[in-house]
Parts: sequence; C-alpha cells; structure tokens
Amino acid sequence: MNTKVFNIKSFEEFKSITDFNNEDEKIILFRGQKEIWPLFPRLIRTVLEKKRLDEYYDIERKILKEFRELSLQFDSRITDYNDWDLLALAQHFGLPTRLLDWTSNSLIALWFAFESEKNNNSDRIVWGLIVEDDFPVDIEKDSPFHRRFIKVFKPRNEDARIIAQQSWLAVWNIQLFGDGGTGLLPEPNILDAMDELEEFEYQLAKFIIPNSLRTEILNELDSMGFNYFSLFPDLSGLCKNLDWREFR
Repeated sequence: MNTKVFNIKSFEEFKSITDFNNEDEKIILFRGQKEIWPLFPRLIRTVLEKKRLDEYYDIERKILKEFRELSLQFDSRITDYNDWDLLALAQHFGLPTRLLDWTSNSLIALWFAFESEKNNNSDRIVWGLIVEDDFPVDIEKDSPFHRRFIKVFKPRNEDARIIAQQSWLAVWNIQLFGDGGTGLLPEPNILDAMDELEEFEYQLAKFIIPNSLRTEILNELDSMGFNYFSLFPDLSGLCKNLDWREFR
C-alpha cells in the first residue's frame, strides 16, 4: 500500500499540515483513533471477532428495529427518519452499525485521537481521506443496505452531537457478492478494512502522533474551543469537561 504517512512532532506541525486551502474544492475528511486500528465499522468488527458473521444481517435488523421503537420516547422526530438518518443517530449514541465516523475538521479528529487515556505509550493516529467526486452517496435515491462499495455521506440529522462534531460517515458494504457468490443471494466472505483496499491507497493518509504529546495537544485544543462540552453539548459533556479541567 502507498498510503502517505506523516510522523508528527508537535501540535503546530499537525495544524499547519492539515490547515490548507482546498483549491480543488475536494472534500477532505479526518478520523482520530487512540490506537492504529484498521478502518472497520464496529458492527462488522464485532461479528468477525465473535465469529457471528453469518448472523450479520439478522443482528443488524434486530438492533436497528429495537433502536427505532425504543428511541421514540426520547425524540419523536425519529418517526420521520429514513434509514440513513436512523443509522447516523444510532452511530453517534454508541450502537454498533455499518458506519464509520469521520469529520470535516482535522482538529476535532485530533481531539478524538487524544481524549481518552490508555495503558500503553503507543502512538495515536489521525486518518485523512480525500473524497473523490463519485465517493459521496445519494441518500435520496440509494439504500445503506443494498450496495457493493464503501461510500460517504453527510448526515442531515439535527442532533446537537452530529452538528458539533461536523460529522461525516462512511457506509460499509459487507461484500454481498464475494468469491463464490451467485450475484443474487448474500454470501458473506472475508472482509478487508478500508486501509487494506487498493482503491483507497492514494486517498488515505496517516498522521502518526506520539502519545507523549497528549497533555500539550488537549490543552491547545481546549484553548481553541475543542473539548468535551463543545463536542458533546449536553449535560454529560459538561460534566466530563468540568472533571477534565479540574483533574487534568
């Protein structure tokens, strides 16, 4: 794979590299991770780990159905949500889905890479993704459940978290037409992470950042308004931010 790698030494270096003018008007997205994990949605990663890939469709239908029914008590607008809206909302509140979180703001991605502590000193990572012209999905015409290729979309939900995090989402296929498939019936097979697919090797970039910069980076981001409360604008975000500021 020819994915470009940047070994970052400071907050200012990261900011200067990712703070550029988009002269060709391409969309560029970012994703922060505390470990250098493969780019996999949580639901697909979980069914692979639990050896339940053959149950993938049943699990997905079941938990989304229950989410739609039970979440109505918190937000009556969900009645009018289509599948894209529902998946985006479920993803942002922690339900395993076929979606992978991205943001159009590199500093938000950097915050997510560093916000949580960990019990090792391994590097943190921010992924960059250039969105080619045919990469965004048409959520008015397409379905998230009947497609063969990974695409991205900007959720239209009015949820405060989605807006605050400048969210974009990648939607996964599950290789319905893999080796041995009939072309008519679903036939799951071994799945590749996004960073293992040749079609993305020139669209992706890795920003590798030492864990030792965590305090510096979080303080810099906080001074610029990126913190728990700004990115999770509710009481839980407020409490986490007060906790962090007192005991950082």
